[in-house]
Amino acid sequence: MQITKKIEGTELTVYPEGKIDTVTTPMLEQTVSESLEGVESVVIDLEKTKLISSACLRYLLILHRTMMKKKGLRLRNVNDTIKEVLDFTGFDDIFTIE
Repeated sequence: MQITKKIEGTELTVYPEGKIDTVTTPMLEQTVSESLEGVESVVIDLEKTKLISSACLRYLLILHRTMMKKKGLRLRNVNDTIKEVLDFTGFDDIFTIE
């Protein structure tokens, strides 16, 4: 999996490509955590992400709780497969999906 990121002002946008599973979730976590200083909001752009696993959902929930103290976490460009997972698990009610 490849991850790129962009910081604009106090917003961090992360662009993971491929599958976010048990093996690759730590990469996402490291990329985000090393960039959180001074960040008020995080956007995970899932346009090029094919699949997310329960490990990814767990991390997103942890990140959501962390960012609730600030301006929040948003998920962007969620495809139908990922949207189905979020709907099934009830996470669609937790996350802001754009």
